[in-house]
Amino acid sequence: MSYVVKTDGSYREVTNLGWLLNHWKDVASFEVLTGTALNIGGFQMPDTDRDRLGQWDATLVAHLRDGRRYVTRFASHRVLLDWLQRPVFKTVPLTWFGLETKVPG
Repeated sequence: MSYVVKTDGSYREVTNLGWLLNHWKDVASFEVLTGTALNIGGFQMPDTDRDRLGQWDATLVAHLRDGRRYVTRFASHRVLLDWLQRPVFKTVPLTWFGLETKVPG
């Protein structure tokens, strides 16, 4: 499941990574957390995701310029890194499991 979280903490489910690609110009930075992260900057992952925690290796948080966040899970952090290496995300600030860097490109 993927979610867009508003600044007031309310959220809505979005279909997939296509939403993020359609809003690529809005991305200010990325953050990658463990796949078991439940509380993401005040956003509590819904119970439907908690039931599948063992399946997730990484959580991607895209911080958008207007304060919203896009949150989704990946089964493999390597697949996630490959996915991030799109030309539109080149050099976007990235916090990779606590290490501050930029999206490689």
